[in-house]
Amino acid sequence: MIQLADDDWAFIPGPREIPEPPASSAALQDVAVFPPEAIAQAFLSHPGFILVHDAVPSWWQWQTGWERSQSFLLVGMTLFETDPVSWGGSHVSGACELDNLLSLWHALRAQFPAIWLHNRACEIHTRESFTHPMAS
Repeated sequence: MIQLADDDWAFIPGPREIPEPPASSAALQDVAVFPPEAIAQAFLSHPGFILVHDAVPSWWQWQTGWERSQSFLLVGMTLFETDPVSWGGSHVSGACELDNLLSLWHALRAQFPAIWLHNRACEIHTRESFTHPMAS
């Protein structure tokens, strides 16, 4: 089981490819733009996810979650203040098997290939660079 503390990890938009992982998000260019509605629907269409808090009064309050036995994930929403507003990332927290998180990430990337995992140190990870230390 892996533990994901609040604000330690987030799904973020980025370019379709990143150079050498872990890459720094401070150096990102060509960041994909996704509407928050589409990202919310992608999370909610993943098996077991339910709406925890609606986007009222704004997307900043939106939250979805998944729970099974003693495993759970909570996912939020941040925005880029663009015109129109776009998805800025989604913090993920919880305790689950590594495969649960990887399955969610795989499903998100199937719809939006420019989604990456980002840590508190502003490092952007591929599946391999994320999995290696988590599996240890």
